[in-house]
Amino acid sequence: MKKIARSQFHLRKVKRGDKGGLVIAFDYEMGGNSEIDRIKVKDFESTVEPHPDLTSRIRALLPMLVRTKHYGVLRDIAGESKFAATKKQAEFLEKAYQAIVEKVTATGIAISGTDKIGVVITGKIETDGGMKSAMNTPRLQLDREVFGFEGELDTLVEELEEEVYNYLYENKKSQLSLFEEHDHEHAEVDENEQSK
Repeated sequence: MKKIARSQFHLRKVKRGDKGGLVIAFDYEMGGNSEIDRIKVKDFESTVEPHPDLTSRIRALLPMLVRTKHYGVLRDIAGESKFAATKKQAEFLEKAYQAIVEKVTATGIAISGTDKIGVVITGKIETDGGMKSAMNTPRLQLDREVFGFEGELDTLVEELEEEVYNYLYENKKSQLSLFEEHDHEHAEVDENEQSK
């Protein structure tokens, strides 16, 4: 893939692939003089695992995804003085909330708009039968506070865009290959020592 300048790169989607790696969509600017064209690259798929910096930012979307579904509402009410929940009740509601959250996985984001940027956090929830079902947020406008985390999401989107660019153009991938090379070097040393 031809390298493009970071300033010309505009992330539109990133999500974890079903079999690992990433699915990415982005735009990039191309042109000269006063005319600039936007070229769209849709659903570029890679099976190469991303760097932990990228996967940690996708995981950081989970509390926001869960917050939009109001799963914690009973837990939050139990914490209010008007409700006066006992310690045991509050612990029970926290445990029930955590059981739901453990079944949810944030898988990525989809970005739309140019002036008023909107983001959909994508994810999956595991059903009681073990099947996975799509679970996405509504379109979250980054210039409006509705859920209270939009400012944090805006920063996270910028960080994801940077990490995806580094994944595509700066070869910032998973570090597993480093361990494989390291183990291979030790294996060679062990074989040489056995032959002595």
